[in-house]
Amino acid sequence: MIRSSMIPIAVLLILIFRTDSLLGQDQPLPNDRDFNPVALGIAPESQYHRCFEKPNGEKEAIRRLLRPARYWLAEDAIYLITPEERCVFLQMNTDEEREHFIEQFWYGRSVDPISLD
Repeated sequence: MIRSSMIPIAVLLILIFRTDSLLGQDQPLPNDRDFNPVALGIAPESQYHRCFEKPNGEKEAIRRLLRPARYWLAEDAIYLITPEERCVFLQMNTDEEREHFIEQFWYGRSVDPISLD
């Protein structure tokens, strides 16, 4: 036999335990690859363009580099190089162009450009 004082408590408990469907929490969470902050309007559109059109284009360009250039990109400049600079470096055709790029890269970041020791 249910007492009349227990009915409001039962109704309250049902509401508390069923609020997940009322609040929309029973919907699945989006995957990371489905999450697009630009499309949702919570992040501005990037000013950077994609460097390579092919998905593995960057890996192929790195693989084609000679060892010193690959080492410079992966070890020396990894934390300093911007995405645009990295893109330009990877799209260079000759080792002479890359050497000139590296010189200009360090020259632009030097505190005293006259003494580049």
